[in-house]
Amino acid sequence: MRTQTLSALLLSLPLVLVGACTSDDGSGPTDKPELPGDTGGPAPTATYGELDCTDWFLDVWSVPLVEGEVLQANVDTVADETSFDPVLFATWEPGPAMVDYVIWEDDNMECTYDTPMADAACPRLMVTADRDASLQLVVDVAQDPCASDIAAYKLTVKVNGEPVLATLIFDDYLDDW
Repeated sequence: MRTQTLSALLLSLPLVLVGACTSDDGSGPTDKPELPGDTGGPAPTATYGELDCTDWFLDVWSVPLVEGEVLQANVDTVADETSFDPVLFATWEPGPAMVDYVIWEDDNMECTYDTPMADAACPRLMVTADRDASLQLVVDVAQDPCASDIAAYKLTVKVNGEPVLATLIFDDYLDDW
């Protein structure tokens, strides 16, 4: 069954803890860590992914949250050639079972590029953290058809209104029914 297979995967993943960055002199947090080749330009505000539309593949992303923080996320199509009908759901890491998901959203936001399904739209969700933990965001194809074998998307995440980048923890997981 689809939910049991994904649950087993999520339970087997290690819990990733993210710490604060400190300044060079160790005096406190920095606004943005310096990266090799960093030009000082604006930080990215979204991540991009692709799903294989030839079977039931999904991507699993992770965002660490502190109790009381509010996460908003949405999935959008990025091109007519790779559009699809996306669905987005969330569960706490390491989720005990996918039937215990926090929220499941589909068709509640207009897509930038039309989906192949006339009545389909893109998903967005909002979760208020009731614990200190990582929230897993799962991007999936809601239903066939896709415009091509590849379903390309943009995942935008904000925590307390500020853009954050989710970490891809599983790419193109084949979810067997």
